[in-house]
Amino acid sequence: MSGDLTLCIIGAGRHAAANVYPSFSFVRGAKVVANCDLNLERAQEVGRQFGILHTYDDYREMLERHRPDGVLIVVGPDFHAKASMELMRLGYHVYTEKPPAVSYEQAKQVVSVMKETGKICMTGLKKRFAPAYRQAKRIVDSPEFGRPEMFTFLRTSGNFANTDDPLTQYLLESAIHPIDLSQYYFGPVGAVSAVKKEPATYVITLQYRNGAIGALTLTDRVNGVRKTELVTIISDDGTFIQVDNSVEMMAFRNGVPFAAHKPDFSTGGSHSIVEQGFAGELQEF
Repeated sequence: MSGDLTLCIIGAGRHAAANVYPSFSFVRGAKVVANCDLNLERAQEVGRQFGILHTYDDYREMLERHRPDGVLIVVGPDFHAKASMELMRLGYHVYTEKPPAVSYEQAKQVVSVMKETGKICMTGLKKRFAPAYRQAKRIVDSPEFGRPEMFTFLRTSGNFANTDDPLTQYLLESAIHPIDLSQYYFGPVGAVSAVKKEPATYVITLQYRNGAIGALTLTDRVNGVRKTELVTIISDDGTFIQVDNSVEMMAFRNGVPFAAHKPDFSTGGSHSIVEQGFAGELQEF
């Protein structure tokens, strides 16, 4: 379509190639016109795979030649922050993968530049756009839900190296999702307390400003078995919502089921990229 927005992508690594590039088959109204990676051969390989005609190893040259409506940055948190500020000041709307920055202070700088320039800078927190989580959100926002009472999130993963490299830090790279979802459902947090067991096991308790309470139980000590992600959301009047591994949702009111979401992978009726929220976050951008 001639009216499509044009986008350029910086980054052609494993995550980008597996989840970001293929999501555009589900995105309406936008097309990727060029991509870039320091490894030019890798950018070219990914470009050929997804029908992108122009590839570069210098993102500034790419943007100068194509002048897109927006830029996607899928590299790493320090580059996400520095490049997003540079590009917003050059007049571009920007999407970055999570994490958006390596520290609170750096994230504040990104927000400041966004306000200064009036440009969009969106962090790709995919779980807000997963259909199971979105259906749960509609229930929480409905008058029938009652008052928020409790939110819990259990998340496990395999071992992270947890070095000075932000990409190896479990709390920043993986546990960012429950931290985000806790406020997606119940709003701002007024008080936080936490206990950590080295190297990366956490129990975090939350007191929300709306009076609800929450708990995040997070660890990267689970290797070789099925990883777990289990969310429960409870209201004061007996509404109970459970989301299992991002893709299945069941809701009960006083023990009676009244809503559900379960993808149909067996017949190809559902797509993993959609169910995980990758396509939805890019459509939102």
